[in-house]
Amino acid sequence: MLLLKQGKEKEAEAYLHQAVRLQPSNAQWHLELARLQRLHDRERAKKTYGIAQSLGSINAEFEVRALSEAPGAIEYLDPNEIWQTDRLDVAVKLLFARSLLNPAATKADIAHALYRRHILHRTNGVEPESSSKTSQEDYELCFQGLLASIQKNGFPDKFAIPIDCNNRILNGAHRLAAALALQLDRVPVVRMPPTWHALDWGMAWFLRHDFSPEEINLLLGLWADAHPDQIGLFVIEHWGSGVPEDCMHELHREFPLLAWRDLHPTVALTSLSHQETPPRGPWRYVLVNKREEATFRTFATSQNEKYAHRLHCRALSGDASLTWITQLLDEPTVASWHPESPSRASNASSIASWMRYGEQAKATAPLTQPNFLKWRNLQLLEDIHTVIDVGVANGTPDLFNHIKPKHVIFIEPVPLFKERIQALQMQFPSSQYFPVGLSSQDQESTINYRKDWPILTSLLKSSPLRDTGSEEIEQMPVSLRKLDTLFPEFQNIDGPILLKIDTEGYELEVLKGAVASLSKIKYLVLEVSVIERFEESYTCRELFAFLQEHNFILQTCLSASVDAEGFCRVIDAVFCNTSLS
Repeated sequence: MLLLKQGKEKEAEAYLHQAVRLQPSNAQWHLELARLQRLHDRERAKKTYGIAQSLGSINAEFEVRALSEAPGAIEYLDPNEIWQTDRLDVAVKLLFARSLLNPAATKADIAHALYRRHILHRTNGVEPESSSKTSQEDYELCFQGLLASIQKNGFPDKFAIPIDCNNRILNGAHRLAAALALQLDRVPVVRMPPTWHALDWGMAWFLRHDFSPEEINLLLGLWADAHPDQIGLFVIEHWGSGVPEDCMHELHREFPLLAWRDLHPTVALTSLSHQETPPRGPWRYVLVNKREEATFRTFATSQNEKYAHRLHCRALSGDASLTWITQLLDEPTVASWHPESPSRASNASSIASWMRYGEQAKATAPLTQPNFLKWRNLQLLEDIHTVIDVGVANGTPDLFNHIKPKHVIFIEPVPLFKERIQALQMQFPSSQYFPVGLSSQDQESTINYRKDWPILTSLLKSSPLRDTGSEEIEQMPVSLRKLDTLFPEFQNIDGPILLKIDTEGYELEVLKGAVASLSKIKYLVLEVSVIERFEESYTCRELFAFLQEHNFILQTCLSASVDAEGFCRVIDAVFCNTSLS
C-alpha cells in the first residue's frame, strides 16, 4: 500500500479501517491494520489479530504472540543460536545488511545481487500477507528501514521472532539478519507450539535455484565465521566405494547439516598437511553443527567400526578444522586439487557444478537435509508385508524410511551394485536378490550404464532434452525377464504387496511383462516421466491408460523433480489396485 511505503501511518490506518468495513472477510486487511495498531494500542491490535487469524492468516498467529504480557511469553536468545544450518537465506540478508551499514564494503555489489536473486526466487518480489512489499525495491527499502529502526531504537519485544521447539525460526529472517549485522547479544523470540515446524532454506535450496558454488561457499563461510565453536568437519574417506546412504542418514539424524561435497583430488594437498594427514583418493567433507564435542567424536568412531574396511571418518573441530574449512570453501583452491577435471561448462547447473569432482558417491541424493524425510505420503498406506524393489541401484531409503516390510525382493541387473544390495539385505528379516532386469519379454539385451552417474543407467537411450554432452556411457550385457516369469520363484511372499519400479523410462515395459502379477499387487510406486527423458519411452497418457486398464488408479504423489529451467521432468507416485481395496 502506497501510504505505508510513504510512512503515512495514520492515513494508512484510516484507509485500512475503511477497507475492513468494505471487505470484512479479507484477512490481509485485518492483519495490516493490526500491525499498525500494535504500535500504539496493544489490546485493540490483539483483537484485530484474532480476526485475521480466524480468517486464515498465518502471520497473525506469529505476531499476536509477541504482544502477550504473560510471564515467560517472550524469551531472549543469542541471535547466533537461532541462526541454524538450514537457513542460508539469513546469510544472504546478513551480507546485504552489512553492505547497507558499510556501503564501501568490498562485496557490496555481490551482496546486492545475491539479495535480489534470492528474493526473486523465494517470493518473486511479492511478500505474502504484506501490501508494503510488492517488488524487490520494496524489500530493499523495508530492510533499510528495519535496520535503521533497530540501530536507533533497539529490538522491541513486539517484533519478537517466532521459533519452533528446536529454536528454528518460522518467520523474521530479516529481523534476525539485522540483529546479526548490528551484533546484538540478545533478541526477543516467541516459541510456537510443537505443531509448528520450520522450513529449510539451506544449501539444497540454493543449489536447486542455481546459485554458483562460489556464491554458496560465501554463504557457508558466513555461517562458519558466526559459529566458530559449533562448526564441525567430518572428513570421510571411502576409497571409491562411495559413502553409504545409511551413514549419511545417521549423520543427518544426529547433527544439523550445513553442507557436504564429494572431492577426488589428484594432487598432494600440501597446504593441509601441517594440520592433519590429508586424505588420499576420493573423499567427502561434511560440515555440521557439532553441538557436543563428545558426541561429535563418538559418531566418527562408531562409523569407523560399523563400516570397517569401507570408509574412514575423521571428526575435526576448533583450530584443527579452520585451515581445512577455509580452503574447502575457496573454489579456486578446490579446483586446483582437480587439475584433470574438465572445466565447468558455462551452461552447467549449480548441482552439476557442485557435484562434478565426485565420481563414486553421486548416487547419494545431494538434496537430503536434516529433519527432512521425503515420501511422507507413504505413511498413508496400510502395513506392507512384501516389497518388490525393481531398479535398486544403491537403494531406496526414502521408501524404507516409512515402510517396514517383512520380506523384500531386490531386482537389479547391474552387477556393480551387487555388494551394496547384499548389504541392504542385512537390514530386513527376509529378502531375495535377483541380478536381472525386468522387461515385457524374456531376452538378453544391453543396458546403457552411466559410469558418471550410475543411478541414471537405463535400457533406453537418453533423450537430447536430457543430455548434457558430458555423459559417460558403457554398453553392458544384461539378462531381462518378465516379472510374471520370476514371480513363482519368490519366497515368503504375502500381501499386501508393494511393487516399486525405477527403471529410468522403462517402467511401462516392465509393467507389460507383469500383467498376471499385477492382480496380486496392492500398490505400485513408480518413477513417472512427465517430459521426454529417453528415446522410445512412454508418454504419461500411455502409462495411465495401461494402469487404468489393469485396475490401478493414482492414490497419491510422493515428490516431483523440477529442473533448473522450471520443467517438471519426473514425479514419484503411488497407484492402488482397486480390485484389492
